[in-house]
Amino acid sequence: MPLRAFALLILLSILWSGSFTLIKVAVATVPPVTLVAARLVIGAAILWFYLRMIGGRLPTIGPAWGLYVLLALTGNVFPFILIVWAQARVDSGLAAILIGTMPLITLVIAVLSGVESRVRGLQISGVALGFLGVVVLFGPRIDDTASAPILALLALIGGATFYAINVVLARRVVTDLVAVTAAVILLSAAFTVPLSLIVDRPWHVTPDSAAIVSIVALGMLGTALGTIVFFNLVRMVGATRTSMINYLIPGMAVLWGMTFLGERPGLSEFAALGLIVAALAMVNRRSDPTET
Repeated sequence: MPLRAFALLILLSILWSGSFTLIKVAVATVPPVTLVAARLVIGAAILWFYLRMIGGRLPTIGPAWGLYVLLALTGNVFPFILIVWAQARVDSGLAAILIGTMPLITLVIAVLSGVESRVRGLQISGVALGFLGVVVLFGPRIDDTASAPILALLALIGGATFYAINVVLARRVVTDLVAVTAAVILLSAAFTVPLSLIVDRPWHVTPDSAAIVSIVALGMLGTALGTIVFFNLVRMVGATRTSMINYLIPGMAVLWGMTFLGERPGLSEFAALGLIVAALAMVNRRSDPTET
């Protein structure tokens, strides 16, 4: 991998793993839907400006926008709200570990939907190992008298599942990915803003300065800049090598949570992290070493 591409990979890992830390800070004083709406509005504005700057434009209104609506709901609206709601109740590192199961769930959905026809034994073993990692995380919390942590873990699995559905749906996109992504983020903002007005009544919200900075950073860095870096990285090294980011994000998110939030993951978190990263390696391993 060229040095510039490697640098972009590390940058993207920092941006997306750091989002879990920023969410944890912001959700302390900003309710979930409002946090998501603000992040998406900022991200949509920057991406629209970037699209105009590179001479692009939004896709023409037509039947394809039905797919874009589905991508907005499954890739942003539903998973973002579930993740933020969960992070008000569990550590950021734990959230990142569970969201890290997304590629495993994607494989299962792709097989069940017929999108993926060839599945190797190693991939099946990888999914089983990833499931074991999830069990390791849930196990110590089953006897917990408080139901909120279990519900939060289920919400995170739900978020990962929506992301996985989004990946399968996104394979149908054959036009300019930057333009489509800008359209999807705009739609996501359009869905979440009125929902925020109804659910959270944001005019009563009093965020502290840390929350405001975190939300602005989420929109500018996690959503807008992260998307731009992602597409540049895919152009440079392809989607397969870019997917290496899935190995980096959970561990880096755990590190940020320990460093900046004082989180102290237990043995089950570290064990699950190891199992899930190993599972990702098994699922993504190519049978043909010459494949690009």
